[in-house]
Amino acid sequence: MGMRGLLITMAAGAMLHAAPALRLTNAVIGPVTMLQGQNAGPQSTEAFNAGDGALNLRVTSSVPWAVPAVGAARACSNNRPGQCLPISVSFQTSGLARGTYTGTVTVNDPNAVDAPQYVTVIVQVGGGIPDRIDLYTRPSATVETRVVTNSAVSFTFPPPTGGNWLSLALDAVSTFDYRIPYRIIATPGSLAEGTYTANVTFRNPTFQPDNKVVPVNLRVTNQPIVADPGLFSTRVLTGSGRVARNLFLSNRGGGTLTLSGVTVGGGAPWLSAALIANATGVALSIDSSVAPGNYTATLDVASNAANPLTVRVSVDVVPPGPPLASIGGAVNNATFISGEPLAPGEIAAVFGEQFSTTDVRFGSSLPLPTSIEGVSVMVNGVAAPLYFTSAGQINFQVPYETQAGTAVIRVDRGGQTGNLISAPVAAAAPRILMFGEWGVALHQDNFLSVPERLVAQGVPARPAKAGDVLTIYGIGFGQTTPAVRTGEGAPGGPLALVTPQPVVHFAWTEASSRPVAPSFAGLSPGFVGLYQINVAVPANLGRNDSLPVRIQQGNVSSNVFRLAVQ
Repeated sequence: MGMRGLLITMAAGAMLHAAPALRLTNAVIGPVTMLQGQNAGPQSTEAFNAGDGALNLRVTSSVPWAVPAVGAARACSNNRPGQCLPISVSFQTSGLARGTYTGTVTVNDPNAVDAPQYVTVIVQVGGGIPDRIDLYTRPSATVETRVVTNSAVSFTFPPPTGGNWLSLALDAVSTFDYRIPYRIIATPGSLAEGTYTANVTFRNPTFQPDNKVVPVNLRVTNQPIVADPGLFSTRVLTGSGRVARNLFLSNRGGGTLTLSGVTVGGGAPWLSAALIANATGVALSIDSSVAPGNYTATLDVASNAANPLTVRVSVDVVPPGPPLASIGGAVNNATFISGEPLAPGEIAAVFGEQFSTTDVRFGSSLPLPTSIEGVSVMVNGVAAPLYFTSAGQINFQVPYETQAGTAVIRVDRGGQTGNLISAPVAAAAPRILMFGEWGVALHQDNFLSVPERLVAQGVPARPAKAGDVLTIYGIGFGQTTPAVRTGEGAPGGPLALVTPQPVVHFAWTEASSRPVAPSFAGLSPGFVGLYQINVAVPANLGRNDSLPVRIQQGNVSSNVFRLAVQ
């Protein structure tokens, strides 16, 4: 690199670490209720700087009825030390019909780490107390829902049919929260399957629409009950063709949930939907040729569940721009959990939008390239080796030179510099690759150590037995001995060993754990950033299709994965 290049790289890293870092005290405003034909009162959240320098915030809204503004710095609320910047939102809701509306306020400082961030704004025109409440539950299982008001209400109800299964309570409210949420709880106890009714009278001296009698219907059933996923929101790039998104649904009742149809409502010609084959999910197709802005629709999902389901959909269509990494979007490539530390040499992924204008492109040679068709990932100012690039995800190797602490990551495309996001880094953060709930643990003939029932699904499956030597694959075990250079495949000799040597624990608790030292733990020869642990299965584990296993490296533990044992 030379002394000049080294100094430039060091200076770039120093500038990144000296940048301000955006934090929000609250990423949701609302639900805010107001009378139909009126404007809601202003609401606010706060931003503060967790880095160096000073924030220079810009705020924009995806909807015309929410108008954000940044105020002068002041002491933070909620006993937080230091100075905060208030972000107020005034409302122009007088022209909205009765109903619930959602918008997005973008909070940005192009020079800050972890910017932009987004505040979801929700308004309830005509009040937040519904005209009726329908609850569905399995026998003996408690179910609840919430209603949100802007001021305190009182409530009364005569004894429900079937006994005292209904209760109402004020939910927890923070000192910064202007909403007042109430929990409506149904506890069927020993009630048999059937429908039970009650009436709740709400009284609010300051907001007339909240004065109403609300019928509550409780359905106790062993049928499937489809869980309401709440608002489904996403962002797409205008002019990017038909954009696919998937919505998966779960069953919180009995039996097996089966979907039979889906219908798009809300006058949304830009949206189409179809059921996903062999899954309880809906495939959405969004026409991105519409003008930038916020678009809403509903999905009516038909199924064999006891309850109907209507899902609200909100889509922000955004104009073309530089690469935009999601806050918390740099994650390890095993669990994909935001906030878990990365490790030097680890296979990682960064998620966002507008990373690339082409289809998936792979780094197909060793050492891995640090740029693919003009797309690169910078970690503390160092170009990272790339496994593949796409519009919304890039897989990269965390450079071995990355120090423990907080790393600053950005994506560049064709000379356009992306935003800065942060990610924690530890010297080692072992994570095991997963196949469903089971770890990727292979027999010597490459059969997975998973339950034999998966053979019917085309999986080469065979449970392990005592004495079998398994190869468990993982990432994040850190630098090896001898050291391997960033982007290069692991050597076949001498082998690159993990230090300190990890221990494999076969069992969930320390008391019942069977610790076993592996015969080999290190980088898998010829691969970049992929580790393997070869270990013999101990005796007397008992038959278990889902035996918990973890790997301990020094004082750091991997994720818990499952193993099928004969």
